[in-house]
Amino acid sequence: MTNELTTNLDFSVDYKKSEIKINNQEQLETTVQNYAKKYEGLIFTEDDIQEGKDVRAELNKVAAAIDDKRKAVKKEFNEPYLAFESNVKRIIGMIKEVSDPIDSGIKELEEKQKKEKAALINEKINELTKEAGLESAMIETSSTWLNKTVSFKKITENIVSQIDAIKKEEERKQGEISIVTNFCEALHIDSEGWLKGLERGETAAQIITEIQAAEKRKKEREEQRKKEEEARIARELEQEQLRAKREEEARLAAERAELEKANEQQETYLEDDVLTEENYTEDPFVDVPEPIEEEPVVPVKEEEPVRTAIIEITGTNEQFKLANAYMVSLGIQIKAHKD
Repeated sequence: MTNELTTNLDFSVDYKKSEIKINNQEQLETTVQNYAKKYEGLIFTEDDIQEGKDVRAELNKVAAAIDDKRKAVKKEFNEPYLAFESNVKRIIGMIKEVSDPIDSGIKELEEKQKKEKAALINEKINELTKEAGLESAMIETSSTWLNKTVSFKKITENIVSQIDAIKKEEERKQGEISIVTNFCEALHIDSEGWLKGLERGETAAQIITEIQAAEKRKKEREEQRKKEEEARIARELEQEQLRAKREEEARLAAERAELEKANEQQETYLEDDVLTEENYTEDPFVDVPEPIEEEPVVPVKEEEPVRTAIIEITGTNEQFKLANAYMVSLGIQIKAHKD
Protein backbone atom coordinates (compact mmCIF):
# COMPACT_ATOMS: atom_id res chain seq x y z
CA MET A 1 0.00 0.00 0.00
CA THR A 2 2.75 2.39 0.92
CA ASN A 3 4.71 1.69 -2.21
CA GLU A 4 1.58 2.27 -4.33
CA LEU A 5 1.01 5.66 -2.73
CA THR A 6 4.60 6.70 -3.19
CA THR A 7 4.62 5.57 -6.80
CA ASN A 8 1.49 7.52 -7.70
CA LEU A 9 2.68 10.61 -5.76
CA ASP A 10 3.99 12.53 -8.73
CA PHE A 11 3.24 16.27 -8.88
CA SER A 12 5.00 19.46 -9.86
CA VAL A 13 4.62 23.16 -9.12
CA ASP A 14 4.74 25.96 -11.66
CA TYR A 15 6.95 28.69 -10.26
CA LYS A 16 8.34 31.74 -11.98
CA LYS A 17 11.15 33.71 -10.43
CA SER A 18 10.19 37.35 -10.10
CA GLU A 19 12.38 40.42 -9.87
CA ILE A 20 11.89 43.41 -7.63
CA LYS A 21 13.51 46.57 -8.93
CA ILE A 22 13.48 50.17 -7.72
CA ASN A 23 12.97 52.60 -10.58
CA ASN A 24 15.33 55.61 -10.54
CA GLN A 25 17.28 53.97 -7.66
CA GLU A 26 20.40 56.06 -8.33
CA GLN A 27 18.42 59.30 -8.34
CA LEU A 28 16.68 58.26 -5.05
CA GLU A 29 20.00 57.47 -3.37
CA THR A 30 21.54 60.77 -4.55
CA THR A 31 18.57 62.77 -3.28
CA VAL A 32 18.65 61.06 0.13
CA GLN A 33 22.42 61.51 0.46
CA ASN A 34 22.24 65.20 -0.41
CA TYR A 35 19.39 65.73 2.04
CA ALA A 36 21.27 63.89 4.79
CA LYS A 37 24.48 65.86 4.19
CA LYS A 38 22.54 69.08 4.50
CA TYR A 39 21.91 68.37 8.16
CA GLU A 40 25.02 66.26 8.95
CA GLY A 41 26.93 67.56 11.96
CA LEU A 42 24.28 70.23 12.60
CA ILE A 43 24.25 71.42 16.25
CA PHE A 44 21.16 73.12 17.65
CA THR A 45 20.95 75.48 20.61
CA GLU A 46 18.07 76.33 22.92
CA ASP A 47 17.13 79.13 20.58
CA ASP A 48 16.70 76.97 17.44
CA ILE A 49 15.75 73.63 19.06
CA GLN A 50 12.36 73.74 17.32
CA GLU A 51 14.08 73.84 13.96
CA GLY A 52 16.00 70.70 14.98
CA LYS A 53 12.77 68.92 15.83
CA ASP A 54 11.33 69.87 12.43
CA VAL A 55 14.40 68.46 10.66
CA ARG A 56 14.19 65.21 12.63
CA ALA A 57 10.48 64.87 11.76
CA GLU A 58 11.21 65.44 8.05
CA LEU A 59 13.98 62.80 8.00
CA ASN A 60 11.76 60.27 9.83
CA LYS A 61 8.96 60.99 7.34
CA VAL A 62 11.21 60.18 4.39
CA ALA A 63 12.43 56.93 6.03
CA ALA A 64 8.84 55.90 6.84
CA ALA A 65 7.69 56.51 3.25
CA ILE A 66 10.45 54.30 1.85
CA ASP A 67 9.72 51.53 4.40
CA ASP A 68 5.98 51.65 3.71
CA LYS A 69 6.74 51.02 0.04
CA ARG A 70 8.85 47.99 1.08
CA LYS A 71 6.02 46.52 3.13
CA ALA A 72 3.52 46.98 0.26
CA VAL A 73 5.85 45.22 -2.19
CA LYS A 74 6.49 42.38 0.27
CA LYS A 75 2.78 41.81 0.77
CA GLU A 76 2.08 41.70 -2.93
CA PHE A 77 5.16 39.51 -3.53
CA ASN A 78 4.12 36.99 -0.82
CA GLU A 79 0.53 36.55 -1.98
CA PRO A 80 1.25 33.71 -4.48
CA TYR A 81 3.46 31.89 -1.95
CA LEU A 82 0.89 32.20 0.84
CA ALA A 83 -1.75 30.73 -1.47
CA PHE A 84 0.58 27.86 -2.36
CA GLU A 85 1.42 27.25 1.30
CA SER A 86 -2.28 27.11 2.20
CA ASN A 87 -2.98 24.49 -0.48
CA VAL A 88 -0.05 22.33 0.67
CA LYS A 89 -1.15 22.41 4.30
CA ARG A 90 -4.70 21.43 3.28
CA ILE A 91 -3.43 18.40 1.37
CA ILE A 92 -1.14 17.38 4.28
CA GLY A 93 -4.17 17.66 6.55
CA MET A 94 -5.96 15.12 4.43
CA ILE A 95 -3.05 12.72 4.97
CA LYS A 96 -2.89 13.31 8.72
CA GLU A 97 -6.58 12.52 9.07
CA VAL A 98 -5.64 8.98 8.13
CA SER A 99 -2.12 8.78 9.63
CA ASP A 100 -2.96 10.11 13.10
CA PRO A 101 -5.21 7.18 14.09
CA ILE A 102 -2.57 4.79 12.75
CA ASP A 103 0.09 6.60 14.79
CA SER A 104 -2.04 6.38 17.95
CA GLY A 105 -2.57 2.65 17.44
CA ILE A 106 1.14 2.07 16.93
CA LYS A 107 2.02 4.06 20.07
CA GLU A 108 -0.50 2.10 22.14
CA LEU A 109 0.94 -1.16 20.89
CA GLU A 110 4.52 -0.01 21.58
CA GLU A 111 3.51 1.12 25.08
CA LYS A 112 1.97 -2.28 25.75
CA GLN A 113 5.14 -3.98 24.54
CA LYS A 114 7.26 -1.76 26.81
CA LYS A 115 5.11 -2.62 29.85
CA GLU A 116 5.39 -6.31 29.07
CA LYS A 117 9.16 -5.99 28.68
CA ALA A 118 9.41 -3.97 31.91
CA ALA A 119 7.52 -6.73 33.77
CA LEU A 120 9.92 -9.35 32.39
CA ILE A 121 12.90 -7.20 33.39
CA ASN A 122 11.58 -6.77 36.96
CA GLU A 123 10.92 -10.50 37.19
CA LYS A 124 14.50 -11.21 36.09
CA ILE A 125 15.89 -8.67 38.57
CA ASN A 126 13.93 -10.27 41.44
CA GLU A 127 15.09 -13.72 40.43
CA LEU A 128 18.78 -12.87 40.15
CA THR A 129 18.96 -10.66 43.25
CA LYS A 130 17.19 -13.29 45.35
CA GLU A 131 19.75 -15.89 44.30
CA ALA A 132 22.54 -13.46 45.24
CA GLY A 133 20.93 -12.54 48.57
CA LEU A 134 20.48 -8.91 47.59
CA GLU A 135 17.59 -6.44 47.46
CA SER A 136 16.07 -5.83 44.03
CA ALA A 137 16.10 -2.08 44.69
CA MET A 138 19.91 -2.21 44.58
CA ILE A 139 19.79 -2.72 40.78
CA GLU A 140 19.78 0.44 38.67
CA THR A 141 17.52 0.20 35.60
CA SER A 142 17.63 2.28 32.43
CA SER A 143 14.78 3.57 30.28
CA THR A 144 16.75 2.45 27.21
CA TRP A 145 16.16 -1.18 28.26
CA LEU A 146 12.58 -0.82 26.98
CA ASN A 147 13.72 0.02 23.47
CA LYS A 148 13.36 -2.73 20.86
CA THR A 149 17.00 -2.31 19.90
CA VAL A 150 18.13 -3.50 23.38
CA SER A 151 17.91 -7.29 23.64
CA PHE A 152 16.77 -9.12 26.75
CA LYS A 153 20.10 -10.97 26.81
CA LYS A 154 22.02 -7.71 27.00
CA ILE A 155 19.74 -6.51 29.82
CA THR A 156 20.32 -9.76 31.76
CA GLU A 157 24.09 -9.39 31.36
CA ASN A 158 23.87 -5.86 32.71
CA ILE A 159 21.90 -7.05 35.76
CA VAL A 160 24.41 -9.85 36.45
CA SER A 161 27.28 -7.36 36.10
CA GLN A 162 25.66 -5.04 38.63
CA ILE A 163 25.10 -7.93 41.08
CA ASP A 164 28.77 -8.95 40.84
CA ALA A 165 29.85 -5.35 41.42
CA ILE A 166 27.51 -4.99 44.43
CA LYS A 167 28.77 -8.24 45.99
CA LYS A 168 32.37 -7.20 45.51
CA GLU A 169 31.60 -3.84 47.08
CA GLU A 170 29.89 -5.57 50.02
CA GLU A 171 32.91 -7.83 50.49
CA ARG A 172 35.18 -4.81 50.35
CA LYS A 173 33.07 -2.99 52.94
CA GLN A 174 33.07 -6.03 55.25
CA GLY A 175 36.83 -6.24 54.87
CA GLU A 176 37.15 -2.56 55.72
CA ILE A 177 34.88 -3.04 58.74
CA SER A 178 36.97 -6.00 59.94
CA ILE A 179 40.20 -4.01 59.57
CA VAL A 180 38.89 -1.05 61.56
CA THR A 181 37.23 -3.28 64.19
CA ASN A 182 40.32 -5.43 64.74
CA PHE A 183 42.55 -2.38 64.94
CA CYS A 184 40.28 -0.82 67.57
CA GLU A 185 40.16 -4.08 69.56
CA ALA A 186 43.96 -4.22 69.54
CA LEU A 187 44.04 -0.74 71.08
CA HIS A 188 41.14 -1.57 73.45
CA ILE A 189 38.96 1.28 72.15
CA ASP A 190 35.35 1.42 70.97
CA SER A 191 35.05 0.99 67.19
CA GLU A 192 31.46 2.26 66.77
CA GLY A 193 32.34 5.89 66.20
CA TRP A 194 35.22 5.08 63.85
CA LEU A 195 33.07 2.75 61.71
CA LYS A 196 30.84 5.70 60.82
CA GLY A 197 33.76 7.02 58.79
CA LEU A 198 33.24 4.13 56.36
CA GLU A 199 29.64 5.28 55.87
CA ARG A 200 30.96 8.71 54.96
CA GLY A 201 33.13 7.18 52.23
CA GLU A 202 36.47 7.04 54.05
CA THR A 203 38.77 4.04 53.58
CA ALA A 204 40.05 1.80 56.38
CA ALA A 205 43.56 3.15 55.80
CA GLN A 206 42.36 6.72 56.28
CA ILE A 207 40.47 5.81 59.45
CA ILE A 208 43.46 3.93 60.90
CA THR A 209 45.62 6.99 60.27
CA GLU A 210 43.03 9.10 62.11
CA ILE A 211 42.90 6.59 65.00
CA GLN A 212 46.69 6.62 65.32
CA ALA A 213 46.71 10.40 65.38
CA ALA A 214 43.93 10.45 67.99
CA GLU A 215 45.69 7.86 70.15
CA LYS A 216 48.92 9.83 69.88
CA ARG A 217 47.16 12.97 71.06
CA LYS A 218 45.51 10.96 73.85
CA LYS A 219 48.88 9.53 74.93
CA GLU A 220 50.45 12.98 74.87
CA ARG A 221 47.62 14.35 77.01
CA GLU A 222 47.99 11.41 79.42
CA GLU A 223 51.75 11.90 79.64
CA GLN A 224 51.23 15.60 80.23
CA ARG A 225 48.65 14.85 82.91
CA LYS A 226 51.03 12.33 84.50
CA LYS A 227 53.87 14.85 84.49
CA GLU A 228 51.62 17.46 86.07
CA GLU A 229 50.49 14.93 88.71
CA GLU A 230 54.09 13.91 89.44
CA ALA A 231 55.06 17.56 89.69
CA ARG A 232 52.14 18.16 92.08
CA ILE A 233 53.13 15.18 94.24
CA ALA A 234 56.77 16.33 94.20
CA ARG A 235 55.71 19.82 95.31
CA GLU A 236 53.54 18.39 98.08
CA LEU A 237 56.38 16.07 99.19
CA GLU A 238 58.82 18.95 99.15
CA GLN A 239 56.41 21.06 101.17
CA GLU A 240 55.87 18.14 103.60
CA GLN A 241 59.62 17.62 103.96
CA LEU A 242 60.10 21.34 104.50
CA ARG A 243 57.33 21.34 107.10
CA ALA A 244 58.84 18.30 108.84
CA LYS A 245 62.28 19.93 108.73
CA ARG A 246 60.88 23.08 110.28
CA GLU A 247 59.08 21.06 112.94
CA GLU A 248 62.29 19.12 113.67
CA GLU A 249 64.27 22.34 113.84
CA ALA A 250 61.64 23.79 116.16
CA ARG A 251 61.75 20.65 118.31
CA LEU A 252 65.55 20.69 118.48
CA ALA A 253 65.49 24.39 119.24
CA ALA A 254 62.99 23.74 122.03
CA GLU A 255 65.18 20.95 123.41
CA ARG A 256 68.26 23.15 123.25
CA ALA A 257 66.36 25.91 124.99
CA GLU A 258 65.20 23.46 127.65
CA LEU A 259 68.74 22.13 128.07
CA GLU A 260 70.19 25.63 128.26
CA LYS A 261 67.57 26.47 130.87
CA ALA A 262 68.48 23.37 132.87
CA ASN A 263 72.19 24.15 132.56
CA GLU A 264 71.56 27.70 133.71
CA GLN A 265 69.66 26.34 136.69
CA GLN A 266 72.47 23.83 137.41
CA GLU A 267 75.13 26.52 137.08
CA THR A 268 73.18 28.73 139.40
CA TYR A 269 72.89 25.79 141.73
CA LEU A 270 76.67 25.18 141.84
CA GLU A 271 77.87 28.68 140.91
CA ASP A 272 79.35 30.58 143.85
CA ASP A 273 81.03 28.25 146.27
CA VAL A 274 81.87 24.72 147.17
CA LEU A 275 78.89 22.67 147.94
CA THR A 276 78.81 21.43 151.49
CA GLU A 277 76.16 20.26 153.78
CA GLU A 278 76.14 23.69 155.39
CA ASN A 279 75.80 25.89 152.31
CA TYR A 280 73.87 23.53 149.98
CA THR A 281 70.59 25.05 148.87
CA GLU A 282 68.00 22.92 147.18
CA ASP A 283 66.59 23.98 143.83
CA PRO A 284 63.00 24.86 144.54
CA PHE A 285 62.05 23.46 141.13
CA VAL A 286 64.00 20.22 141.40
CA ASP A 287 63.28 17.34 143.73
CA VAL A 288 66.52 16.39 145.48
CA PRO A 289 66.60 12.80 146.70
CA GLU A 290 67.55 11.98 150.23
CA PRO A 291 71.23 11.26 150.78
CA ILE A 292 72.18 7.67 150.43
CA GLU A 293 72.55 6.30 153.95
CA GLU A 294 73.47 2.76 153.04
CA GLU A 295 77.08 3.66 152.37
CA PRO A 296 79.12 4.97 155.28
CA VAL A 297 80.72 8.38 155.09
CA VAL A 298 84.48 8.06 154.71
CA PRO A 299 86.17 11.00 156.42
CA VAL A 300 89.15 12.57 154.71
CA LYS A 301 92.29 11.67 156.48
CA GLU A 302 94.43 14.67 157.31
CA GLU A 303 97.57 12.95 156.31
CA GLU A 304 96.24 12.24 152.76
CA PRO A 305 96.96 14.97 150.18
CA VAL A 306 94.02 16.89 148.76
CA ARG A 307 93.63 16.93 144.98
CA THR A 308 91.72 19.32 142.77
CA ALA A 309 90.41 18.15 139.39
CA ILE A 310 88.21 19.76 136.78
CA ILE A 311 85.87 17.25 135.27
CA GLU A 312 82.98 17.47 132.80
CA ILE A 313 79.79 15.72 133.74
CA THR A 314 77.00 14.97 131.21
CA GLY A 315 73.63 13.74 132.34
CA THR A 316 70.07 14.60 133.23
CA ASN A 317 68.99 16.83 136.03
CA GLU A 318 68.05 13.80 138.10
CA GLN A 319 71.51 12.29 137.53
CA PHE A 320 73.11 15.60 138.50
CA LYS A 321 71.14 15.58 141.78
CA LEU A 322 72.22 12.04 142.65
CA ALA A 323 75.87 12.76 141.83
CA ASN A 324 75.81 15.94 143.83
CA ALA A 325 74.25 14.19 146.84
CA TYR A 326 76.77 11.36 146.62
CA MET A 327 79.77 13.69 146.47
CA VAL A 328 78.41 15.75 149.36
CA SER A 329 78.02 12.58 151.40
CA LEU A 330 81.73 11.81 150.76
CA GLY A 331 82.79 15.28 151.82
CA ILE A 332 84.00 16.23 148.39
CA GLN A 333 84.06 19.96 147.77
CA ILE A 334 82.47 21.04 144.48
CA LYS A 335 82.83 24.31 142.64
CA ALA A 336 81.26 25.24 139.30
CA HIS A 337 83.42 26.67 136.50
CA LYS A 338 82.26 28.73 133.53
CA ASP A 339 84.02 28.74 130.15
